[in-house]
Amino acid sequence: MSSLFGAKYLAVLDLEPVGLSETEAKVLTQRLTSKMIELSDFIVVERANIDKILKEQKFQHSGCTDSECAVEIGQLLNADVSVIGTASKFGKTYTLDCRIINVESGEAIESASYTHTGEIDELVKEGIESIAHKLLGIPYKKKISSGTTSKASSGYGATLDISSDPPGAEVYIGGNYFDTTPLILEDFPIGDYEVEIKLDGYEDYIQSIKLLPRGTEILIANLTGIPSYIEFRGNPRLDKLSRLTVDIDGLKQYIGRYDNKIEVLSGKHIIKVSGKGYLDYVDTVLVIAGQTANVTYELTKNAGFLKASVNPSNARLYIDDSFIGWRDAIELSPGIYTIKASKDGYDDYTGEFEIKLDETTERSIDLIEQFGHLDLKLSPYNAKVYFNDEKAMELNLPFSDSFDNKASEFKLRPGTYDVRAEKPFYYTKSMPATIKNKERTDLTLTLEAKSRSVAKKRAWMFPGLGHIYADAPSKGQKWLILGGASIIGTAY
Repeated sequence: MSSLFGAKYLAVLDLEPVGLSETEAKVLTQRLTSKMIELSDFIVVERANIDKILKEQKFQHSGCTDSECAVEIGQLLNADVSVIGTASKFGKTYTLDCRIINVESGEAIESASYTHTGEIDELVKEGIESIAHKLLGIPYKKKISSGTTSKASSGYGATLDISSDPPGAEVYIGGNYFDTTPLILEDFPIGDYEVEIKLDGYEDYIQSIKLLPRGTEILIANLTGIPSYIEFRGNPRLDKLSRLTVDIDGLKQYIGRYDNKIEVLSGKHIIKVSGKGYLDYVDTVLVIAGQTANVTYELTKNAGFLKASVNPSNARLYIDDSFIGWRDAIELSPGIYTIKASKDGYDDYTGEFEIKLDETTERSIDLIEQFGHLDLKLSPYNAKVYFNDEKAMELNLPFSDSFDNKASEFKLRPGTYDVRAEKPFYYTKSMPATIKNKERTDLTLTLEAKSRSVAKKRAWMFPGLGHIYADAPSKGQKWLILGGASIIGTAY
């Protein structure tokens, strides 16, 4: 038998004698301890250890019959659950009453009782067996001999073995109540009988039997449940579109498209209605056999809000790696989230934030623009500089050799640039430069000077040719026009 609710250690405390001697109560306690060890997978604290620990703690545990005492002793013994109870006698009737107590909460997990009229020996044999099975939730097949069904044994009686699915049903024979299933009646008087088996929430089961001398009759009753229902109504509506789920006694239920009614057994049920983004609705419902219990729920939003502002405003925003766009207010369930803002040309931002129920969390994010540096050494220093055909620098300073090959710093976005330098009387030169984020790149552009003598010779050949050679095309074109006009004028 598996341990109840994950409990591991169990302590059986002394049964309190009422009308019995302490010795008789101790015998029953020891017998119950042995049965709990036999039937369960609990680690049961030995009697000797219990007495030793309580003696060391100077704890008087006789008469421990309430949950408060069971919790206190259970804590001293480091037990998860404790068994307490009484063994009593009134007249010729003996009774055992026991409970399993959760040491942490003080709540009773299971209870069991057994009553017998006759000799006390029956408590040791049948009584403790029945109590242990009931406390552990194990069906127990009781045996009732002819001593309880008739005044004397004939020796020719029959055996009647009765069980049901589910167990725990009341057994009536000839209109007389006997006990609950499973049940064995031994040395039962022969004859014809009508056996009736009853259990709340199920249709009565009736079977006629004939008992023969020293014969055995086995009766197995598969009980049919009386249709009972729980119907759900509330907000949001319970259908496939709402994506709500319903659990009954911890089991997920199928919800039809149009029918919010679920068939259940009669009795108490714990129901839970849940949905993403909502707080769970939990309730206990009593369902009467053959009737419909109505549940009306109102789910409360389980959410807070994130208000995020990002600079630049068109950056992409992600929550737990899911893109959410550029919304001003975002509804989220309470918890810890990661946020990421991203935009080309900027460093990504990543951080964490917490959402609390019905609260707004604000985050302001400034992305850092990516850039690197180009350290350009230029000769001559006052040449014009272009990056991808866009002018970047032109120094109108007098010529001086002391400025040559001194680096000029340019702050540029990451990428590859065509760096071009040009100056009259120099050959134009271009070189590529790759700029990386947060890094410096060195580049040296040295222009080769053109020949002044060649420029003079071309100017003598025809006005303007020297200027064009020297990379002064506008002046050269003017001189070409003037020279051409003078030639035409001379001809006329």
